[in-house]
Amino acid sequence: MKMSRYALHVTQDKIDKGKPGDCASCPIALTFLEAFPWAEVEVVGPVVFLNRTAYSLPEECLDFIGRFDNHLPVAPFSFEFDLSVKEGEWRKL
Repeated sequence: MKMSRYALHVTQDKIDKGKPGDCASCPIALTFLEAFPWAEVEVVGPVVFLNRTAYSLPEECLDFIGRFDNHLPVAPFSFEFDLSVKEGEWRKL
């Protein structure tokens, strides 16, 4: 059975290497690239695109992105990501 739920960790190293406002090089994108090296990654607003498929980001990621992109202090954190739920699927009946 293929795993679909992952614990991802935004480390201080990724924060130090990340670029504010860069969809492919922010700390969140770098975290996804490490976890899914086979994927083309872009973080755009509340979603992450993995090979052009959109997945919702958890709220803590959105808070982090807002702070990081505005050059405010941020700290390492972890979050869970479910690869089986694509953006918008929660709206379907």
